[in-house]
Amino acid sequence: KLLGNFSFTYKKYVIQHVFEPNFEYELFWVNATNTKQKFKIDEIKPNGEKSISIAVKPRGILKFTKKIDKAGLNSKIVIKSKLFLARPVIFKIMKTSFDVFHG
Repeated sequence: KLLGNFSFTYKKYVIQHVFEPNFEYELFWVNATNTKQKFKIDEIKPNGEKSISIAVKPRGILKFTKKIDKAGLNSKIVIKSKLFLARPVIFKIMKTSFDVFHG
């Protein structure tokens, strides 16, 4: 039985981590609700903003990869969804190791 719950209105979740340009990151969310959920992911950089929208079916997993930034710009990521807490698990991938944390 899925125990996740969601709101009828969209909520914004701002990831507190500043994404460094020299590393690749993988962000994961799980849809633990009984309905398909829509996510809007905004990547904000000093030179502009890029957005993608993805729908995730019940029991589904959403993976977002933030690639190495060749321009050398830090970025922030903002999530919009109906989940009460759209907090991802984040993998920071480095040359010889990786780090795992919540956003």
